[in-house]
Amino acid sequence: MFSQSIKRSYSAATNVSTVSLKLVNTSGTGKKQGLAHLLSRYNFLDTAEKSGLRLVRESEVIGGSFKSTPLRDGSIELKATFLKENLPYFLEALNNTVSKSAFKKYQFDEEVIPAVLNDFAKSSSCSQLKAKDLLYQLTFKNSVLGQPVAYDQVDSISHEEIKEFASKLYSASNAILTAENVEEAALKQFIAENDFLKAIPQKINSSTTTKSYVGESAALRFASESSTAAIAVPVAEKDFATYETLKNFVTSPLFKASSNVSKAEFETYADKKVGVFSIYATGPAPANAIKSIVEALKKGVNISGANKFTESFSGVKSNATTYKLDKFNYVAVGKTTELPTINEL
Repeated sequence: MFSQSIKRSYSAATNVSTVSLKLVNTSGTGKKQGLAHLLSRYNFLDTAEKSGLRLVRESEVIGGSFKSTPLRDGSIELKATFLKENLPYFLEALNNTVSKSAFKKYQFDEEVIPAVLNDFAKSSSCSQLKAKDLLYQLTFKNSVLGQPVAYDQVDSISHEEIKEFASKLYSASNAILTAENVEEAALKQFIAENDFLKAIPQKINSSTTTKSYVGESAALRFASESSTAAIAVPVAEKDFATYETLKNFVTSPLFKASSNVSKAEFETYADKKVGVFSIYATGPAPANAIKSIVEALKKGVNISGANKFTESFSGVKSNATTYKLDKFNYVAVGKTTELPTINEL
């Protein structure tokens, strides 16, 4: 049996399909930060079946693309987008990446490391991304969720350690397969003929709940054209639907301070039974923006108007009615002397 989701496509391009294979880090990456980022950059390079160059050229010729994304909890999501009739080719490519990667040493030195360092440089130049990393560090301390996604080079990680991490993460028992706008019969037939994919379980065993903290704050001086002030709230599994609705509410005209919201996120880590709701105010002078956001949420808001939207576009059924902000974590990044402290919110 396999954990599979087949979604209806709302795109006008109904001949375009997507398949994602998520490898869930159920045990944590250990004390070394950046393993998932480094491993993710190995994806879609050489395998036992073909070279990475050949894979790229073939996929481009038949109108498809691949993407590999490291996640904050040490998981990795591989995604393929392609024309509907090419499902077998792209499923095989995803399978070969997680079960037959060559992990060549020269590619680690010449391709993986330079790409990872470039990713880190980009994330380090953005006040909003720095604020997000800081919020997660406050919320989860030294657990895997409290670490940055981009490899920061603080820990030395070898080629052999990447291979060892892959041997643990790239297991069918950690996999979740999701498909959108595909022929279901063709998908099931391919899975039945593939040893790795057919071994994917219906449900991944949950790990213990990750401990979270609230009421924390931090400030980071950072030279940038824009500063960021942001808040975050750790969310228990039972409240996931409410905070998914709240995310949609604060970015809609229903929320009187929505124009001050630069970004709102609700990210869940189901196997760790925790989520994080966050709101960011980013700009040359976001002090008044974050104050107005927090003030409005502390007074309490009726979020029921976002229930139908949440169910239609997020796929989450919600009966949420009102929400009132209590304790939260807060970070200020940039010109911190011009941003409020947590006691001023």
